[in-house]
Amino acid sequence: MIDVPDSEILPLSLEHGFWTWSAQAKVSPIPVKSARGVYFWDVDGKRYLDLNSMVMCANIGHGDERVIAAIVEQAHELPFAGPPMATRPRAALGKLLANWRAVVENAVVSKAEREDKKRGQERLFE
Repeated sequence: MIDVPDSEILPLSLEHGFWTWSAQAKVSPIPVKSARGVYFWDVDGKRYLDLNSMVMCANIGHGDERVIAAIVEQAHELPFAGPPMATRPRAALGKLLANWRAVVENAVVSKAEREDKKRGQERLFE
């Protein structure tokens, strides 16, 4: 890994990085050094509560050993798969989401039918 001193993280990132959804001349990124759980620390040791969850990802916390182990395992088996490739994880996730969708759809229809009965309306779904 390339060694970058803490004091160089911010200037090098500003010089060579591109900041999505931002006016480039006005960005003020935090030079992050480490993270654990729901917190991250900057190069000066200041702790922040990571409230970035759901901006671009679902944050389950930093440094969770189960997630790290799963990433390592997947990297050993297949570190990258492009969009046109069918893989075991994609197949399993697709099946899981399809089953979940069916459960959600059934729950929504059941709820709608109960609400219709309360209002004395005929069934909207067949």
